[in-house]
Amino acid sequence: MVGYLLAFVFLLASANGDTISRIINGSPTTIASHPHQISLQRYTTSSGGYWYHTCGGSIVRSKWVVTAAHCVEGSSASTLQVVLTNGFLSDPNRKSYAVRRVVMHPNYNVGSGAYPHDIALLELTSDADLSGTNKAIELATTGENFDRQTCEISGWGHTVTGTQPNKQIPDQLQETNGVIMTNSECTSSWGTNYAGSVHICINNRNTGTCQGDSGGPMVCFRGTTPVLAGVTSWGVSGCGTTYPSVYARVSTYRSWLDTTMGI
Repeated sequence: MVGYLLAFVFLLASANGDTISRIINGSPTTIASHPHQISLQRYTTSSGGYWYHTCGGSIVRSKWVVTAAHCVEGSSASTLQVVLTNGFLSDPNRKSYAVRRVVMHPNYNVGSGAYPHDIALLELTSDADLSGTNKAIELATTGENFDRQTCEISGWGHTVTGTQPNKQIPDQLQETNGVIMTNSECTSSWGTNYAGSVHICINNRNTGTCQGDSGGPMVCFRGTTPVLAGVTSWGVSGCGTTYPSVYARVSTYRSWLDTTMGI
């Protein structure tokens, strides 16, 4: 049980390229395979001002997006936008939506384990256009369990491990999959950093998530129906694939999510 001795990091990207961001050893994919996937972008005043991809997220209602709390911590709504694409960040027909409200879980980073309650909702100023390929995804229900199921993760970012400078986020969405581990297995890897009531982790089999993928979806299946089971949160520093990536357990937060969205 040595996992707790390792440095671990949030999985978001920066504007200056100081951090790495990618699906490790993943494959290019299309938005048709992940129609709920969005790019969460932040505005910087550097170089005259521009928007840049910083995290992922998932459309769960036409006006609501789920992401990680650490992706929006300290950010005002006016500095964030949600972008729907065809799977390419350069999509000339991409649609950008302003954020009206940022709602972080009230217990974010409070309690046992590393970065517990790392989940947030973004309310858009207008309904996202879901008439085409982009679609909302169902949320895991309270107590729903996906142990041993093969689930999918997706995001934009670098495709190699390490800390090399000047990496570029790839234009095309990347995907991989892995098997959901039991709480005891995750604890064996991460020790007391892992809290099974709020975390879920995945056996990435030499693939995984890293900075820039934060807030993005881990999708499992209820029969043939895709379900948002996890929100990408944190992993080992340097983003190696020896240790499992950790996600916020959506089933724990279903009641809070519904209440916040007024459902």
